[in-house]
Amino acid sequence: MDSTPERLVRRQARGLARIEALLSAAARVFARDGYERASTNAIAAEAGVSPGTFYQFFRDKQSIAIALGQRYAAALDEAHRAAFVGIDLQVADLRTLLDRVLDPMVAFKEKHAAYVTLFARPDTPGLLGGPVADAESAFERRVAEVLRSRDPALDADDAATAARTVFAVIRGGIAGLRVGSSELAELKTVIVGYLHERGIR
Repeated sequence: MDSTPERLVRRQARGLARIEALLSAAARVFARDGYERASTNAIAAEAGVSPGTFYQFFRDKQSIAIALGQRYAAALDEAHRAAFVGIDLQVADLRTLLDRVLDPMVAFKEKHAAYVTLFARPDTPGLLGGPVADAESAFERRVAEVLRSRDPALDADDAATAARTVFAVIRGGIAGLRVGSSELAELKTVIVGYLHERGIR
């Protein structure tokens, strides 16, 4: 068997390309059929490969969903970190901060329909949603820190509660939102009103 470095590189490149094709196919199948109805055979067919090829790279439907979750979590974490770059967190008004936080999240959801199907639901299994849940929890903590930076007298527990509540509202309403829509504007108004009611400005 030819095991030259060039052959190994080509084989690795083919393997990575096959994984990419399977992940893209899985995203389309999950978005179309939902997690429960999706099957490994449907994912393989969508990717144009045999079921046997699927099992060379992924153990089952859950394993490929987890791999998608890891990819989404990394992209979300990057978007979350970028939300507060280049803005004075102590001076900017809450509406501007919400624009920076919510618009990228809604845009991400619009681009990745499978994200909503798999992870923006209250009954996502823990193992399946773990990576995305971890990314969202990290951002909740970041938001709580921002709230405290705006009001140093704010208790850490109160800031954490406010951040969790804001994200609960976002999760509950994000599925049907579009960037620039009146519904998104209304959601921001609701969140600003809640924070003002809590004395956070």
